[in-house]
Formats: sequence, structure tokens, C-alpha cells
Amino acid sequence: MTRKQTARWSEQRGGGGDERARHSQCSTTPALAQPVHADDGRIVGEIRGQTFYKRVKSAHFLTRPPALGNDLTVLAQLQAAGVERLEVINIDTGTTYTTTWETWERHSFPVNRAGFGPQRALPLGWWSVDGAPPALARREPDRDAPRQLPLFAEVGE
Repeated sequence: MTRKQTARWSEQRGGGGDERARHSQCSTTPALAQPVHADDGRIVGEIRGQTFYKRVKSAHFLTRPPALGNDLTVLAQLQAAGVERLEVINIDTGTTYTTTWETWERHSFPVNRAGFGPQRALPLGWWSVDGAPPALARREPDRDAPRQLPLFAEVGE
């Protein structure tokens, strides 16, 4: 809705020409969401703070290999904004996938499927699913776990 349309709406509601009345539906804090656009101008998600949020249908997941992708145009906007985290919600299942920008940079791969243009995709194993740790993430060894002694160690070393 444009500013002009907003003014007309509030005037119909009795807001008159007063600036505060014209924007009475707005909060006192500025909008914190920054829209992210695809090449064709569609809004595909938004950046809030250091996180990119995107909502997709199950049909938009890559199946071979199972992965989630983004257009190169979108990725350029995320990098320019200094995004540190990506969160994708599957609107069909309610499942939330999250990953860090560092993981995206390190493990995503180029994709160019017919009709969708150049993209990069991150296999689902690198995403945290509903807060669970990513299946492919390396786990640090437990320093408190018992260790096997070397085979030829002298006892008492």
C-alpha cells in the first residue's frame, strides 16, 4: 500500500490531515524487516536482524539430492546485508530449517535446473531441523570420554 493510499484510508476513518492520525496503524518503532527480492521483483523472504527468513512449499525442495536452494540474486543480497543465519519454514509441514551463513558458504553447491536459473543449494543434512543438530555436522570429540591407551605404551607413562 502506498503512502497516498494509506492517507486515504485513514481519512475515511476520520483521520483528517493529521500526520499521526494518518499513520495510526503503524507502530512507533521503524520497520525492522528488509524484503529480499528475486530477479523478477517478487519478494521471496525478509531479513530481520542478522537472519534471513523464507517460507516455501514442499514442492520447492530439491529432491536429488534433497536440498534447499536460493537464487544467486537472493544470495548476493544476503551477503551484502551481512546475514549470519538462514531460516526456512516449510508451510506445508510447519518444519523449520536453520543454518548459518558459514555453513551455507562452505557446503552449498551450484544448481541450474531448467527454468529456475542459477542457484546454490545446501543439502538437508547440513540444516538444523526443528532445532535438532544438523545430521552432517561434525561433532567435537568429548574430552571427558574414556580414551584407549596406545597399543605399545608402557604402563605408568
